[in-house]
Amino acid sequence: MRLELLRCWDCTMDRDLAAPTIYIGLRKQLVARVAEVLFADQAELVVGDIIPGGSAHERLIGLEITLALESGENDLLPPDDSWDQALCNCFSAALKELRQRLGEDPGEWRWGRVHRTTPRHPLSRWLSDEFACQLDPPSLAVHGDGDTPLASGFTHTTFSACTMSVNRYIHDPSDWSRSLWIVPLGASGHPASRHYADQAQLWADVEYIPQLWEKADIEERAETTQLLEPHQ
Repeated sequence: MRLELLRCWDCTMDRDLAAPTIYIGLRKQLVARVAEVLFADQAELVVGDIIPGGSAHERLIGLEITLALESGENDLLPPDDSWDQALCNCFSAALKELRQRLGEDPGEWRWGRVHRTTPRHPLSRWLSDEFACQLDPPSLAVHGDGDTPLASGFTHTTFSACTMSVNRYIHDPSDWSRSLWIVPLGASGHPASRHYADQAQLWADVEYIPQLWEKADIEERAETTQLLEPHQ
């Protein structure tokens, strides 16, 4: 069933599918194997999450693996190894890790279970969990990965989303009032505001809200107004 999920997969990194999780699990194992050949005991430092840049290194090694698979070159593997054998071994290792982490049923290995945002407020690390959760925006399942147009890179170890598109805009120069936008959290930076993270789920769902260009529209939809007066 696990291999069949990959065979039937259309290669979309959909958060509701299990195939992306299996693919990324296999890729993680394959990158780690090649990194050991290239960097020996420094491999975990290069592609892990110990220092910044691990996800970028993982992608670069992944690209070299793809090129080697296309060309049939075995230079990235030990002399007695082949890509067929490496893929089989890494596939088995990936399935073992996913079973330990997500359970026995591969149908439950949805990409969105592991590929989630983990936003942190700068002050929450200094607070107890009780108060930190009031500052930290919600964790949400997201589509994509570092190689898709809907960019959503992730950490090598946990697959948590760490590099994503921020504000998204759709502008219509023929009629600016038809323009749309969305932000990852909300329009307010105040944790007590209901607009602190009220766009987060829409953003994760790749949806949008209207941009307001006309003064009449802004006044009609305004919830509050502020009057700024010069100090006397």
